[in-house]
Amino acid sequence: MAIEVGQAAPDFELNDPDGNSVKLSDFRGQKVIVVFFPFAFSGLCDNELVAYGEKVNVLKEKGAHLLGISIDSRFTAGVFGKTLDLPAEMTLLSDFPDAAAGKAYGAFDADASAHERLTVVVDEEGTIIHKVHNGIPDIRDEEESLAVL
Repeated sequence: MAIEVGQAAPDFELNDPDGNSVKLSDFRGQKVIVVFFPFAFSGLCDNELVAYGEKVNVLKEKGAHLLGISIDSRFTAGVFGKTLDLPAEMTLLSDFPDAAAGKAYGAFDADASAHERLTVVVDEEGTIIHKVHNGIPDIRDEEESLAVL
């Protein structure tokens, strides 16, 4: 299933590295960048998330939050986030074992058993206001989604 700009963002409920349940709807009232990425510790993914982390001031200024979602376990997500020293405005979530969120957003590539690089910006009411879908080998431009905030 593919999502489109202008539609309500599908809600999801995933675990953070500490095992806490996190829903997209928990962030209603603030803008959210949802970043699907293939795997932790895979080079491009590291670079992309570090690039967002380096621009955390934009997230803070706009009162926004970033949710990074991969098929990795919550334990891997936790080590990955600590290794990258990601700021509090960025939460990594595990879409393991069934990739339910990735499937709902059209980000999951079954042949690769990984998420493609889908970036979605959701407004305060839960509506998708920006979407860019890149293949697994194609790095995303974080400036593009930050500019939408």
